[in-house]
Amino acid sequence: MFIRLYIKPIIGGKRMSALTVADCQHTIDVAYRTRNLSRSSLESLRALITGFLKWARIAGKTSLFPEGLTLPSGAATSQRGILQPDALKILFSENNTIRYGVRQFEPYIWAYRFAVVTGFRPGEIIALQHSNINGNRYKLTGSINILGDRTNGKNDNARRSGELGAVAMHMLNQQRIYLLSHNIVSDYIFPDARDPNRPMYEKTYNRHWKRYCECHGITEGTTVYELRHTFCSINDEMPEGLKKKIMGHSKNMDTEGVYGHKKHGDDARAAAYIDKAMQQYILKKE
Repeated sequence: MFIRLYIKPIIGGKRMSALTVADCQHTIDVAYRTRNLSRSSLESLRALITGFLKWARIAGKTSLFPEGLTLPSGAATSQRGILQPDALKILFSENNTIRYGVRQFEPYIWAYRFAVVTGFRPGEIIALQHSNINGNRYKLTGSINILGDRTNGKNDNARRSGELGAVAMHMLNQQRIYLLSHNIVSDYIFPDARDPNRPMYEKTYNRHWKRYCECHGITEGTTVYELRHTFCSINDEMPEGLKKKIMGHSKNMDTEGVYGHKKHGDDARAAAYIDKAMQQYILKKE
């Protein structure tokens, strides 16, 4: 998407030998000026350009070092929302959505709920396979990005393991029941609704979630990534260091970041925090 929309229209026709750092900087500036991209998106665009040119240098195709590319000073930081308490109660009680004017079961409902109670990234939810779950233990080994490509995850901390609490296990078991009741056999826990042999597309996941939100009058937290932010906000009583390890966050160079590691019992402690935090939002029937 970044290549098609932002790079090819500006420098797609240039020969590698004629490409300059100024051209690369112009690409970023134009993307900001004409598309009003957020700072996060511009950072991704810059990383894509510098990563490609690093490969090109190794391959002997160029000698450019564009590591000095800057972001426009006016680029805004993306604002994330979260599900508010009333919206959370809707999420954990309403299974249906409206499609083509007809009320029907939402096929990804258990994915949304599982995302809220685990804090997993959308790509981690999409890539999750039955083999990643052993009893109430999980092991995240990768992610699937918006292009449908499997990656090793956002950072080294993204490849992590932990323990699922009773609420998260309930979500998983309900999803398994859903798959069995629809005769769906798949390696993926949350497979594509149209083709269970493959993981769902993030665009489809996000589109379904937006439609569910519109159906039930939910106006905040309407992207699937904001389900992760919701998890973080709900678990405000969980110690920050423990929360970061559970969420797979990277850290700046500090004492906790360098020397803090999960201790024996931390996984169970985190699962207990999550179960306690979710109790007020989940109705008895769930």
